[in-house]
Amino acid sequence: MLASLSISNFALIEHVELHFDGSLNIITGETGAGKSILLGALGLVLGNRADLKKLQNRDKKCIIEAAFTQYPEAVNEILNSEELDIEPQLTLRREISTSGKSRSFVNDTPVSLSVLSVLSAHLIDLNRQHEISEILDTNFHYDMIDALAGHQDKVKEYKKHFKAYQANQQKLRNLQGAFDEDQKQRAFLQYQYNELETAQIVQGELSSLESTLKLLQMSEDVLMAQANGQAILIDNDVSIEAQIMSLVQQWGSLSDIGQKYKAIHEQLINILEEVRDVASNVSDIENTNHNDQSIEEVNDRLDTINKLCQKHRVNSEEELLSVFDELAHSLSVGDQMSDEIEQLQLKIEKQKKELYNQANKLSKKRQTVFGGLEKEINGLLDKLSMKHAAIKVKNEALEHITEKGMDDLEILFSANKGSEFQSIKQVASGGERSRLMLCMKTAVADAMKLPSLIFDEIDTGVSGSVAGKMGEMLSMIAMNHQVITISHLAQVAARGKKHFNVLKEETKDGVISIIKVLNGDERIIEIATMLSEDPPSNAAIENAKELLSK
Repeated sequence: MLASLSISNFALIEHVELHFDGSLNIITGETGAGKSILLGALGLVLGNRADLKKLQNRDKKCIIEAAFTQYPEAVNEILNSEELDIEPQLTLRREISTSGKSRSFVNDTPVSLSVLSVLSAHLIDLNRQHEISEILDTNFHYDMIDALAGHQDKVKEYKKHFKAYQANQQKLRNLQGAFDEDQKQRAFLQYQYNELETAQIVQGELSSLESTLKLLQMSEDVLMAQANGQAILIDNDVSIEAQIMSLVQQWGSLSDIGQKYKAIHEQLINILEEVRDVASNVSDIENTNHNDQSIEEVNDRLDTINKLCQKHRVNSEEELLSVFDELAHSLSVGDQMSDEIEQLQLKIEKQKKELYNQANKLSKKRQTVFGGLEKEINGLLDKLSMKHAAIKVKNEALEHITEKGMDDLEILFSANKGSEFQSIKQVASGGERSRLMLCMKTAVADAMKLPSLIFDEIDTGVSGSVAGKMGEMLSMIAMNHQVITISHLAQVAARGKKHFNVLKEETKDGVISIIKVLNGDERIIEIATMLSEDPPSNAAIENAKELLSK
């Protein structure tokens, strides 16, 4: 509910602060006095674009502030998402500097203009005669029918499940796309994997093969070195071993002479042991020299490994083994993806089955209110002198589910007897749309959680008994919802619980708009003036009193 609206330095308004009633508020005034300025100011604080030309005084800042109480829970959800404070009174403020720069605030916290726009959808329902778009929107048609069916919670639950269903469908599409791409690469990856698996590469093998190749290439030199080594070291009578052995014996007999002799004897023994170790190593080389591999075999193996290194752009068999592991992982991921797709398909099918079940129940419940809605609105149209106008709910069952369920709903309109029912947008004039909108919202006012409703001269072109019926409808809506109406009809104005009058006043600096709350005799005179002229006749005054007494 809009509790108050404060306007400073906007259009013809210097400053005004209005406090609204929770039921039916009426705004009247002569043409050009500034009634629509109020809506323009309210539009700014609800997120409309700012126009520097609308500043009443170019040297002063324009400030518009709207305070709301008893606002919908959806507003708190938005405040939470924006990390804004939640307070019993929600205050929106818009400031426009002399340079034209605009700033927006929610509960004194700076916010972007888009935040005001999002909040406004849940706070104010603005209905202008030439801007009535809501009844043209089939989403509103669904909302009306679901509200009358009394299953908004089930609709909300269905939409939540449908959203999850769509998210899984998108996830499946992404997975399948990735899987298809993986499959294109899979054959090549599998070939590379098989090639490396067949190669049976062992870590450190390359170095070993290179050593083996050198050994095979120099085998004759090795054999000659072995033969010479053993012959010189230990195998003949004048071998190094025999000569050092002779020295060991000779110096051993002298070791008792003194420490120096003993030290030489020990050094000779160590040399003898070293010679024998070298001879043993030479012998071992001879024993391992009989390699079953040929040079051709080793070269072939080296060529295989080197080609694989070049192919995979690596420098060692260790890196080749890493490539092998990566290929194995990539292939396993493809297998995992296939399993994930299968599981997701099963989940989606289960969700789809449950959604069809929910959608079928929603459809059946909706159908129960079609007749009552048509009867109610058509009766209200008749009261507004649209005797032959009527609405009809068109519903076609869909073979697939949508966010709305399995129904393709639209409220159609026929303005004349015997005329074909068509889309409201195609056949309803501006005046017909205004009255139809009023009838619709009257019919669902108790069932729907409507925000504050603002009607801007929707009674244009209406008079007599129709004006009285329109006043009754606005009063009916206002029993459970706040309504603010700009009107030029006395029959409508008389229904208001609070009556604002907009006046033009000339000052030394120009013309300004004054807004005052009318009570008692002031209100009688205003309504009488609306009925006749200014000043009103006695008959008009008596008529005004009669209207106010109803």
